[in-house]
Amino acid sequence: MIKNIQLDELASQIEYYQRKLSALRRQLPEVEYQKLIKLCCETLGIPSHQVIARSRRRDVVDCRNIIAKELRNFGFQLGAIGLILNRHHSSIVYMINSYDDLREVDEEFRNKAIACEAIVDAEFGPKKIYLP
Repeated sequence: MIKNIQLDELASQIEYYQRKLSALRRQLPEVEYQKLIKLCCETLGIPSHQVIARSRRRDVVDCRNIIAKELRNFGFQLGAIGLILNRHHSSIVYMINSYDDLREVDEEFRNKAIACEAIVDAEFGPKKIYLP
């Protein structure tokens, strides 16, 4: 009897998360985000699997910040970007704020960001629909 109750609870949790995932998928803009991630990673010389991993290396973090900002510029919601990058949505807010600050003061980061933006714009066209 206890196993049946646990299985029912587990089934309801699975159903809940499947509904939540399908709702988030409907919110994703019509941009191939895997392609965007691949383009940015290739531009910066970072393996794409490291962007989703827990690496705290500066070059990987820079790449992750740039990807988060580019996805946001395409209209992705913070929660969706968090799912894509395997991070909490509050971490995405921090990444986007860090991007803005670093772009202003760090010339090396600025050059990386400009290179990625140029490649992404060439591939997908202009997109700037930033949602605050």
